[in-house]
Amino acid sequence: MSCFWHSVDALEFTQHTLKLPLALEGKVYAVDILPQPGIELLAQIKHKQQTRFALYQWQSKQTITQRGTIIIQPEWLFFDYGKLQSQRIGIYFLTKDQLLRYNIETTNTEKVLDLHSIYQQQQHSRFTKMDFIQDLNQDGIDDIIIADFQGYHLWLQDTQGQLHYQFIAMPAMMRVFGERNIPSYYPYPLYNIDINKDKKPDIVFYKDNVLWGYIQTPKGFAKEAITIPLPFQLEESDWQERIRSSDERPDQSNLAFSSLQALVDLDGDQIVDIIAQKTTSKGVFNKKSAYQIYFGKWRNQQLYFDKTPHHSVKSDGVQFDLVLKDIFNQQRLTMINSSMLITLRKVMQALFTKKIDVDIIFYNLDKHRHYQATIEKSINVSFDFKTGYSSYPVNQLADLNNDGKLDLLLQEKTKVLAIYLNQDNKKSWKKAKVKLTLALPKSGESLFIQDVNQDTKQDIVVYYGKADGKKQQQIIRLLLQQ
Repeated sequence: MSCFWHSVDALEFTQHTLKLPLALEGKVYAVDILPQPGIELLAQIKHKQQTRFALYQWQSKQTITQRGTIIIQPEWLFFDYGKLQSQRIGIYFLTKDQLLRYNIETTNTEKVLDLHSIYQQQQHSRFTKMDFIQDLNQDGIDDIIIADFQGYHLWLQDTQGQLHYQFIAMPAMMRVFGERNIPSYYPYPLYNIDINKDKKPDIVFYKDNVLWGYIQTPKGFAKEAITIPLPFQLEESDWQERIRSSDERPDQSNLAFSSLQALVDLDGDQIVDIIAQKTTSKGVFNKKSAYQIYFGKWRNQQLYFDKTPHHSVKSDGVQFDLVLKDIFNQQRLTMINSSMLITLRKVMQALFTKKIDVDIIFYNLDKHRHYQATIEKSINVSFDFKTGYSSYPVNQLADLNNDGKLDLLLQEKTKVLAIYLNQDNKKSWKKAKVKLTLALPKSGESLFIQDVNQDTKQDIVVYYGKADGKKQQQIIRLLLQQ
């Protein structure tokens, strides 16, 4: 392990490089499953065609030690971690009919419960995490949620570690793809949000232009849903999925399409709001989209919405990757939106330069509850037509200086990470950016923020994938804040 020092404005970092014996084959996760103090890093590797998790722990003497290996079994479909029937966080594996707990001391698995699931087999070469352990009722205790063809299975955990079963009926949606008309099943997205203003999160679905709300009760969630019809039409899937689906082949020369993007309280008034994306297409290379904002209202003890949106957020080209964050700690969500202008000229330019411009725009609510563009950044997404890999630069939000506000981390060039610190009492970041110099991954998602050594200061973890080359694939970099 090598170590370097970085000083960034009021922030100081030491960089530590961990060399792995094998190349990474997937994501790196931060967990806390060992009794010793400190956060562990769970790295996915492959040895002799066998997928494994290597567990590394930061030691007080500024060293990183491998503390174990978990061999991924073929019947394990997904994994997650949380506190179930235990005082410590554990790793759990989902099979098609069981939930298993991994015992880090004996390296054996223990059955937690039998179940039925919509997930029947591994779909990807990479073993992935699924959020089947969540605090559904926000009582500070983890629960279990598993999607099935006919609905969702819930196991709500009480303070004694007992699991209480409940089933919520919401049959999966079906889409038909390909010339062979092969059906695919998708669980309806579950929104865990307060829909009746009692300050307790409920379980909400959107289906057939109706919100179906299962209200939280002292014993779980109501067996029957309250229904809130919407006075405007929204699709349950986006325009891209509609075009891919073989049971619907819309004419892209004349397409108008609105889909549900978010069901969330945008302005902190404890009433649910809706963000819909409206896409209009006059051809394959002539598409535009806008986000339509519907603020929820309260009348006769029930949620309702107006027929027309309060306002729309527009930008050139197609919008995607919508992110909502309370950046300034004011209980009001900022919209972070990526957009790209799709024209024949842009496509031809991308073919020659192997790059395309993507705009990242930050929209904040004004006093009239209109989202106004306040900050705009541009990044270059590059392509390798030989390997098929794409490079999406780092752009992330995190509170690095513990002031309760989110700072912006934005990649510049291949080895420069710019940090924009949030300004006090201003809805912007400091213009004087500060920089870190290090080898950055091709995928911006391969950088995350985590307090690795548990000193209450946020650190930066960087790892690399196949697009970065075999040598980089065997490296994890830790930038520990001093």
